[in-house]
Amino acid sequence: MSKLSVRWLYRILSILILWFLWKAKNKWRFDGIKWSVRTLCSSIFQELSLICSIKFPGRSLPPELGDLVSVISGIQRPLKSTLVTWGFPPSDFVKLNTDGSSLPTVGASGIGGILRRADGSFVGAFAAKLPLVDSLQAEAYAMLQGLQLCQRLGFSMVQVESDSLVLVRVVAGSFTIPWAVRPLIRAIRDILPLDFRLSHCFREANTVADSLAAVGVTCSGHL
Repeated sequence: MSKLSVRWLYRILSILILWFLWKAKNKWRFDGIKWSVRTLCSSIFQELSLICSIKFPGRSLPPELGDLVSVISGIQRPLKSTLVTWGFPPSDFVKLNTDGSSLPTVGASGIGGILRRADGSFVGAFAAKLPLVDSLQAEAYAMLQGLQLCQRLGFSMVQVESDSLVLVRVVAGSFTIPWAVRPLIRAIRDILPLDFRLSHCFREANTVADSLAAVGVTCSGHL
């Protein structure tokens, strides 16, 4: 049996187990019929055999459900690891990383961002406190603040990066704009430089902006 077939069996068996547990519960509750464990396992295996005969014609399964479970339990799923780091922007670009955070326990939100050149050298940064807003609004405020910083410094070639995939897709037009951030998204789109690149990054590649947003929650003004 191929690895692909075994993976498929693993998924379908999980669904069948849940289905027959629900079915057995209703049999006992409404008909007063209590299934034994053997009956339950046999029903699951019969249904699985029928599905497999259609999905994999000519293939044979182990004769008992327990043997099938042993096969599936022995699957070694390969682990993949990816090194996540901050990436340099293209030549002649500056890179803006922004982040926003909301802490209901504190009753405030914070935004932060950092601007770096193509060689990674520091250009500028900011952190600020906001009244409590939701996380998407905080992320949008941070991006807008960062773009305003780029505008003041005269940068027209900017790579904008955020760890909020929703925000990136909303600004890019891939997602419908939630009503709560429509004014912010319009302002972001209006201020975007002519030559810009918008990208998503994992939080691990956005640690500086994340730390600045955390500082923003606790600061008394704008840094």
